[in-house]
Amino acid sequence: MPTLPVPALPAIAPFDARLRDGTPIVIRAVRSDDRPRVAALFARMSPLSLRHRFLGVKRGLTDADLGFLLGDGADHVVLAAVTGDGAAEEIRGLGRYIVLDGQPELAEVAFEVGDADQGRGIGTLLLEHLATIARTNGITTFRAEVEADNGAMLDVFGKSGFSVREI
Repeated sequence: MPTLPVPALPAIAPFDARLRDGTPIVIRAVRSDDRPRVAALFARMSPLSLRHRFLGVKRGLTDADLGFLLGDGADHVVLAAVTGDGAAEEIRGLGRYIVLDGQPELAEVAFEVGDADQGRGIGTLLLEHLATIARTNGITTFRAEVEADNGAMLDVFGKSGFSVREI
């Protein structure tokens, strides 16, 4: 059987933005060389933030966890919110969506933001950019599992302008 070439994924252009306090930040696709920066982000997250993200206790990241958190760029798109550049570049937050099996119009969305950077608008910027990318890929609905005591994330969704419903 002949093989067909796999179409290249559209590049995600970096986007310059400003946080609520005026700090410049770049929203860009995560890269394979981001592994140590992703690990550093998770090291800056408190046990409570990790519980909110993983819906349970998480003491550290395995190599498999880190590989997963980088996504694949197709059905698992990951954006990084970064400050600095070159060796001084630091990931302040990550946002991702994962297309659900058998439901190409539906994706699960999740975010990771370092504790010191929470409340600065990083989650909101990541959600906006993920939604734009998702729309161009035929995704019409995001789903998120959020713990009831995660007021910050519930607030991001509530103020997003998107239709939000609890199930």
